Order: sequence, then structure tokens, then C-alpha cells
Amino acid sequence: MGLKKIKLDDAYFLSGIDSRRVNVTINWGGKRYKISEIKPIPAGAFLYIISDSIGPDEGLTQDEFLNDWAIIYFIAKYNGITQRIPFDQEAVKSMLPRPLEPFPHVSPIDEH
Repeated sequence: MGLKKIKLDDAYFLSGIDSRRVNVTINWGGKRYKISEIKPIPAGAFLYIISDSIGPDEGLTQDEFLNDWAIIYFIAKYNGITQRIPFDQEAVKSMLPRPLEPFPHVSPIDEH
């Protein structure tokens, strides 16, 4: 029996801290599509999922992000099934950029 296509009905991220929902879009060919704009997905297809903006236009600091999003659930609804994938604090922190190590750099004369 071959694997069948899935019809993605909904997909979003949910904050495990304050239950805020952030919708996602699917990126294909440099264009973003709403879930309602895509056809059923073939088995084994690669999906590039992008979340809508979480914070104000300028984004959030890592501390602000961790205050509200240190625990995240990815929810996908398809073919009458709801799939819930949890990301705990350690998983979320591991995805954040690490601070750069100190390195030699140019300093202005007036810097103390």
C-alpha cells in the first residue's frame, strides 16, 4: 500500500506559557502560502514552515521571547487528525543563536 497525500487543514504554533497562537505559512519557490492555499501534500514532501510575526515589527529580544515562548507546541491538523509536537525549554533554548565569543576588533579612541 502506497503512502497517501495529506490535506493540511490547519497548522500553528502555540505558546505553552500563555496559550498565544501564531499561524504559519508554507514557503515554496520564494513565495509564502497560507494553509488554505496549498494542495494536498505528497508523502515524503519537504515543507518549509514559517511562523507569522510573534512580536512587534522590530521583533523580540531573546529574553522577551523566552518569557512567552520557552515552551512551544506545533499543532498540525490534517485528514481528521490533530498532531501536537511539544518543544520544551531546553529544545527551544538550543534553537536560539549563541552569543559570539570575544574577538579582536577596532575600538574608537574615545572608548574607555
